[in-house]
Amino acid sequence: MKYKTATRLTTALSAVILIAAVCAACTMGAGKVLENGNADLSDPDRSPASAATPAPAPLTVRPSPEIFTDSYTNKSGTISYDIQFVRPAKPDAATPLIQVTPHQFTVEEAELVARALFGGAELYEMTHEQLREGVYDTSATLKRWEYKPYPIDPNAETILAGTVIEGYSYVYWAHSREGKDFRIQNIMVNTVDWIEVSSAKAHTEAEIEAARSAVAELLRQMNLGHWVIDSCEEVESQVVIDPETQETGSRYAIVVAAAPTYNGVKVTRQEQLGTVNSGDTLASDYYYEDIEFIFSGGRLIRFEYFSPLDVVRVVDEDAAVLSFEAILDRLTAQLKSNEISDFGVIAPPQAERMDVIINSAVFGLARTRSPDNPQDYMLTPAYTVSFSYELLDASGGIWHRGRQNLVINAVDGGFIDVYN
Repeated sequence: MKYKTATRLTTALSAVILIAAVCAACTMGAGKVLENGNADLSDPDRSPASAATPAPAPLTVRPSPEIFTDSYTNKSGTISYDIQFVRPAKPDAATPLIQVTPHQFTVEEAELVARALFGGAELYEMTHEQLREGVYDTSATLKRWEYKPYPIDPNAETILAGTVIEGYSYVYWAHSREGKDFRIQNIMVNTVDWIEVSSAKAHTEAEIEAARSAVAELLRQMNLGHWVIDSCEEVESQVVIDPETQETGSRYAIVVAAAPTYNGVKVTRQEQLGTVNSGDTLASDYYYEDIEFIFSGGRLIRFEYFSPLDVVRVVDEDAAVLSFEAILDRLTAQLKSNEISDFGVIAPPQAERMDVIINSAVFGLARTRSPDNPQDYMLTPAYTVSFSYELLDASGGIWHRGRQNLVINAVDGGFIDVYN
């Protein structure tokens, strides 16, 4: 899930968390940052006292990455493809095929996440009426962690809590829904006062690295399975900073996203599903498993954890996968036969052609529906191919831009619809 606009920060659920408190916890043992940009959340921190002067490391000559390039058009000539990406490497670990099922957050897990984020701050009870109004009673101390019925959905339960730190309001929301039509398990924390909290200037590299280290430690404290930091980057957004005058200005945030791993293989992050209640029997009824933190101005201003999973069984510890050459053949055949409508893009009448630039391909696990149990899912080895596109009119004018992923099952070569 990518942070794109200020609307991600203006939802009704809100809370501000001091990153200083988080960084204090980091001294207990933050995971080290690996060369590939992931945080190793299992290695203990090594104190200077325990580290002797290391021997010089042997010089390692790393092979240059293999760049795959190609270009062609579809059969009708309406789509042109320009392809250039680093050939993805199959991981050294075995490539598992795993059956998983949605995990319901327990009260204990919900509290553990809150304590990791809020530290020792006192929390207060909150009602849905207070949430809608944006106020709550700080005299009603939260004495017992428990799910309560969600007023507008008989299949859902929630835990609502709030607190105030240094004058800023926080809201914590845990949502559990188990229905025959769709299921939701998530925990979210936001800040109400995000404009006041958000930084009007860009963060330093040290601040960005501090956010990464804070996330590594928070994930360790939450103890929610095996995770790696997938990305850590600063984003700039133009937002309305004065509702009366409609004055706009830049606000900067550090977005840190984490991805789960199963049997040592990372799940490739996909764009979060737009809905899990489409009515299609083959569509997902459960959002993708995902964790994201957003920091700004030295504070964590948003946290969200969607859709934890439990392992039902490991179907194959090391599933046989197709060669990348075979995957490329299937990809090429599909792209050459595609028309613009096959990408799910609603093209305006003026758009007569489409330019596609494929610039990334990665190997990892992808989620599909279980063929044996509709309540479960499969995590299967897959290649995710990412591309940008432009819809053009006859004179070359651009009518629309976008990005998408194509995901190919590495076991059987089938295409996985990650948007449904």
